[in-house]
Amino acid sequence: KANLRQSLKCEEQLCGTHKQTKTIFCEAGKSLLCLVCSQGQEHKTHRHCPAEEAAEESWEKLANQMRSLWEKIQDVERNLKKYDERADAWMFYVNGYGDMIRKTYQMLTPILQEGENYYKGFITKEGQKIYKQIRKRQKELSGKKTDLKVIYTEFKKMSYKPNVELHQVGVSPINFSLNKEVSSQHIRLFDDARHLMYEHPSLHASLDGGTSKYFAAWGAQSFTSGKQYWEMLVDSSWDWAVGVCKDSWIRKDDGILDESNRDKFLLLCVKQDDHYQLWTTAPTTPLYIERPLDRVGVFLDCDSGSISFVDVTKHSLLWRYDDGMFTFPVRPFICTGH
Repeated sequence: KANLRQSLKCEEQLCGTHKQTKTIFCEAGKSLLCLVCSQGQEHKTHRHCPAEEAAEESWEKLANQMRSLWEKIQDVERNLKKYDERADAWMFYVNGYGDMIRKTYQMLTPILQEGENYYKGFITKEGQKIYKQIRKRQKELSGKKTDLKVIYTEFKKMSYKPNVELHQVGVSPINFSLNKEVSSQHIRLFDDARHLMYEHPSLHASLDGGTSKYFAAWGAQSFTSGKQYWEMLVDSSWDWAVGVCKDSWIRKDDGILDESNRDKFLLLCVKQDDHYQLWTTAPTTPLYIERPLDRVGVFLDCDSGSISFVDVTKHSLLWRYDDGMFTFPVRPFICTGH
């Protein structure tokens, strides 16, 4: 925090027009202003606060997010250790049980000893099956740990910036041009997911979409470089989708879960009766986690070609598309149903 006052006094924080220090933060424009500019026609109706106060608040928010992420990383590491111990203990048990079977059958008559290979084979097969399941879960946790560390590293880089810059990082307003006419594509978007839910053997649900009204919008600006962050309120939505897409996909009539193209990278939530299911695209994957109840944050990193989704309220990672998933311009996309 020591660099806060120094950066406030540097020449870069002087207003070019009025030659006064920019000591006021405009929340609407996410920018620093001098006193004269803050009272001007453009900004006088906006909400303002002292620059130091805004920087302090941003720093605290970033610190809380980093702390929460670090705790989750530590929790994943503890679980990885438990699974490693569990895998070793399980194989020790399986091998010990196999030896017990061998010794037991050695005490039986030769006729009964013929069953030894069958039971030992059965125990070994089942033991290996469960062992692979444990290792698979370990691999999933390891991947989650890597994703969390990537986001933590990004936050750490942001924390090295001068404090007065923290409230200016990645919060530039994104202009969404609203499409008032909802095409069949965006309605089918959720129906495709409902069909997949219906095909699941444990779900027996109607495919009737009911009387939901859908609304789709996408950003007026495409992004090719840099990092962007935005949030979508999902508290009252039955169905919703948020993420980025390629310009060409907007003009197509492909369903959202069509595996034939990789033009969209979205997180979906689909309601069927009293059940909610989260999905990802590219590839189509169901997520067995709790749906966010308030806001979903989207962190787009065009430089690495990745995109992450977070539950803003819980400060938790929902999903992250790996680096290099896209190398073409993308624009924000949202779709909601009520």
